[in-house]
This record gives sequence, structure tokens and C-alpha cells, in this order.
Amino acid sequence: MYESFFGFTGDPFRLTPDYRFCFRHRGFRKAKAYMEYGVHRAEGFVMVTGRPGTGKTTLIYDLLADLRKERLRVIQLNSTQLEGSELIRMIAFKLSLQADHLDKASLLRQIIRSLDQDYRSKRRAILLVDEAQGLSESALEELRFLTNLEKEGQSLIQVFLIGQEPLRDMVRRPVMEQLHQRMIAASHLSALNEKETEAYICHRLGRVGWQGNPSFEPSLFAMIHRLSDGVPRRINQVLSRLLMFGFVEEKRDFRAADMRAVIEDLRDEMLLPWDIKDVDKLLDELPAAPEPGRSEWERFDSDDELLGDDVAENDSLARREPLIGARPESVSSDCDSLAFASMNDSRGASARNHDEASGTGAQNVIRAPVAQRMLAHEIEPDPDQRLFPSVDGWAASGGWRRRKGQRLLFGLAGFLLLATIIIAAGSQLQLSFAESGIAISVPALAFGTQPEDRHDFTVSKAAVEDNSAPPTVDPALN
Repeated sequence: MYESFFGFTGDPFRLTPDYRFCFRHRGFRKAKAYMEYGVHRAEGFVMVTGRPGTGKTTLIYDLLADLRKERLRVIQLNSTQLEGSELIRMIAFKLSLQADHLDKASLLRQIIRSLDQDYRSKRRAILLVDEAQGLSESALEELRFLTNLEKEGQSLIQVFLIGQEPLRDMVRRPVMEQLHQRMIAASHLSALNEKETEAYICHRLGRVGWQGNPSFEPSLFAMIHRLSDGVPRRINQVLSRLLMFGFVEEKRDFRAADMRAVIEDLRDEMLLPWDIKDVDKLLDELPAAPEPGRSEWERFDSDDELLGDDVAENDSLARREPLIGARPESVSSDCDSLAFASMNDSRGASARNHDEASGTGAQNVIRAPVAQRMLAHEIEPDPDQRLFPSVDGWAASGGWRRRKGQRLLFGLAGFLLLATIIIAAGSQLQLSFAESGIAISVPALAFGTQPEDRHDFTVSKAAVEDNSAPPTVDPALN
């Protein structure tokens, strides 16, 4: 939604894992190196843990993207509280085996046969279990059994366990001693520090073509780190809301007051992390949030001081509604000097420059309501009739000349119409001068009459010359 407003080529802060946006910080590089080491060892278990949102699934996709050219058969599972027998059935399903009505022993036999065929074709199998903290002890024991399968000293399958922090405690239990001994590498994805948080934000923005629009006050990065605790998914959530706030309020320079407004919205919606303890303290350190922006159309309906006393008295003018794609009509003689805000991302900078050059403040910028702006971004902008263009741009495009030409055209058409009516009326009146007087012939002008329905009458010449005597009319009907 806000991508076109800022000129982005995509959404940089989606919550869905995408390895194309992965930020290879120190902890990420270490975890990936351990996984690559495990792949080349081709045996045992490799474990990667981390808090929710630290990038574990992104790490898996990034590793698989690098292993596309390897002769590997990847079996990927998302664990959801699986028991041992359920896990075996899921693995058989991923291997495309017909195992709907087979018992556990038959399933294991089918799996072993399939893995043996992979070994003969010079292809190794690796099993990636995401959210492995949901596995039961019986499921972990089944995985340990599979890692014992080997052919000519080579393991038939290798297991990668990726999960949250409780997974580390699970594999260290006394009952998991045999599995723990087969662990060849283990890494933990930690949260980002403050510098890594800033680098992470700039990295993801750079992936969508960010070149300084929008800009961020330096202190915002420390606030975002405190609010997200350095967890990448939380950072994405905060930045996505901040960019949405900028789109709605038409802001391209984010400051501490803007961050306060976003934090208050997240708190009211109960979307802040439960373990963030100092939200109120953070809000006390921030300046007051700016009042929600309203369009000038809404202000015309409520704020008489914005229009002036003389304009506010004209209720019909003050209550006029704007049209999408049309320039707002002037409400006073001073409105021609206002800089109308452009909704197109490529024209936003020029609108701000016009404000600075003309000395107009933020109160002199007419903005469209949110619903109109959302609709405007779905419409291809027209260079001659864009949403609220600047006065200079509208005049340069010929708008004033076209309006003057239209008025001249309408005036000429009205004059021709009036002349036509007068000529037509005069052609119906016929005069003749006779010796005895003036003969006047007037056809009937009523609708539905025939041309021959004409009345001729004569006005006496003597009556015309004698002003004292009333005129005598001698009607002569045809």
C-alpha cells in the first residue's frame, strides 16, 4: 500500500520469511556455517535454536538456495506436536511412499528401501525439521534411529533440528543422552544489537530501492531496538506500521513524535510484545505525538478560522465537496498561493520544495482524506488532472488558458443563439403600406397551428395621424 508512495519496488518489511531479504549478521553467518559444515560431514544431528522471529526459517531457505546444485534429497517437515509413529508416517509421505494402511514396521521398511535407492544413485537425503521443540521424546528417538541407518560406512540420512530455545533443554535431558552424543554442531541465533538493528533496517530498505526517501531521525533506531528487543520479526512489525503512518499522514521525514504515535497505536491494539517492560517509560521520553492529520475539506466544515470570517459566512462554498481527480476550487483570494500536496510519489518532493520556497507552512497544505488517497494510488495519474496539483504546475499545463477559452466559446454560442431567435421572430412579421393605412400580417405563433392560419387587419391612416381619436381596426379574415 505504501510502496508506491515512497517509490519502493516491493514491501521491505513483510512478516513472511523471505531469504532474498535475509540480513547476514554475525549470528546468522555462524549458524549457516555450522549447517554447511554438517551437510559436508553427512552424518549425525545439527541443531539451530533461537527466539521466535530471529530468522530460523529464513536461514533454512537461504541454505537450501545455496544447495540447489548439490545432489541432495531434502525432506522438510514443520513439527506440530508429533509423536513417534506420526513422525514416521509424515516422513514416508514426504518420500512419496504409499503408506496409508501400513503399520510402523512396514513404514520403516519402505523408508529404508527408499533411502537405499538414493544412496545407489549417488544422492544423499537430509531431513530438516522446523519448530522441532514440538517433538515428543518418542519422535526424537525415532529420528535417532534413522541416523543409525548406514550403507558402507555412510549414513543414509542426516537430520537438522531447528527450533526455539526449549529444544536445547530437551536434547540435554538424561533420556536423550544417545541423541546428544550424535550432535555434531549446534548454534543459537541471538537477537540483533543496536548497530545491527540499524544495519538490518537499511539493508531491507536497500533491497527495494530506498535512496533516502523516507528519512529517519538517528534516534529512531535506538527506539526501534528497545521496542523490538532486536528481534527481526518485531522490527518488521514496527517499521511496517511506521511506513503506513507516513503514508496516511503524507510524511517523508520520520521523527521521535511520529514513533510515539505508532507506539501508542500498537499499544492500543495490544500488538506490543508482552515482554517489553518499559513502554510507558519510553513514551515519557518521547515528545508528544502530532495530532492526526485531517484534510482541508474536513477543516472547511469545522474550522472557521482556517477560511476566514468572510468565507465562512458563505455556507454553500464552505460545504462544497471535493471530486477525485479535480483541482479544489478557490475558497478565498489567498488560496491561489497555497501549495496543494501531490499524492504521486514522484511529485511529493516538488510539492515540499514549493512549500519551502513560498514560505507556506504545514497548515497551508491541503491534503486529501485517507480514503481518497488510497483510491488515488490505484488510479493512473493524469498529468493534466492529477490529485491536487500545485498551482504553478496547473497553470504551466495550460489550465488557465483552457478555462478562459471555454468562457469565450460559451459566450459566442449564447450570442449566436440570441441572434437566431431575433431573426426568426422578425421574419414572421410582414408590413405593407397602402393608401388607406398600414397593412400588418402576423401568422399565428401557437404550437399546432397551420401556416395558413393567418390574421390580416388594417390600421386606419387617419387614426394613426389623429392621436386624439382611438385607432380603428378593420379585421379582414382570409
